[in-house]
Amino acid sequence: MKKTILMMMLLFAAVLSPAAVPANLALGAKATASAEDDKEPGAMRAEKAVDGDWNSRWSSGTKSKTAWLLLDLGVPKEIGEVRIQWEYAAAKEYSILFSEDGREFTEVAVKKNGRPEEIISFPLASRKARFVKLECRKRLTSYGYSIYELELYGKSANLAFGGKLSASSVEQPAYAAEFAADGARSTRWSSARRDNQWLLLELPEEKTVAKIVLDWERAAAKEYAVGLSRDGRNFTEVYAGKNGVSGRRTIEVEPQTAKFIRIDCRRRLTPYGFSLYEVGVFGPQE
Repeated sequence: MKKTILMMMLLFAAVLSPAAVPANLALGAKATASAEDDKEPGAMRAEKAVDGDWNSRWSSGTKSKTAWLLLDLGVPKEIGEVRIQWEYAAAKEYSILFSEDGREFTEVAVKKNGRPEEIISFPLASRKARFVKLECRKRLTSYGYSIYELELYGKSANLAFGGKLSASSVEQPAYAAEFAADGARSTRWSSARRDNQWLLLELPEEKTVAKIVLDWERAAAKEYAVGLSRDGRNFTEVYAGKNGVSGRRTIEVEPQTAKFIRIDCRRRLTPYGFSLYEVGVFGPQE
């Protein structure tokens, strides 16, 4: 199990950030919780969620129907991404809140369909916070809540985070376009079961684009193209391929300014439509 978790962490980091791993702002932060499992004194304290060790964990104990975990970073820091590695006893419903003073909190992310042992990222609009609170509202199991690690990072190198996604079609709401850039490989976009579909990403602002990373599910595109645009109407095709397969595909292009990235899925690899776990967009230095 420990080896599996480590491998999942390495794969997760590779999908989200092809460059050097950024600094974890939560590492060593002061951590407190509403409850801690006391079966093994000291073994599952709140501080275990920010010790950098994926073999240790915080647990609220089985009596907790709701629980919270609070981090104090010491001073306000710019945060653009929250990552959580849940143990089997995950939260089905939870939220993340930020505060600069520890009294007034702002909710920045909500999750209502958590899964056991899920590694999940919440890319956020970058903002300052000294206190980060995880509010666990509904259990997934009867064991309370348990986290291996809660990590905080500054602004992500992935320009797709915070972008707006739309698509020509969606198989069902659980596979909406927005899931193609949410930082979680446990979610994905999936189109209707027909050829000639598209996924459009609109960045928050114009950026210099030099690399596009597509993480295809098994239902990949056999033939597809990628286009860049500044206005969303006139696109320049920067890649076209006819031998697509499932898995991660990195497309390097001549650096150019763009606000829109369009993936034209022309021919299916399977009968199931087109499906992408994640779309990554990076500048020339990443």
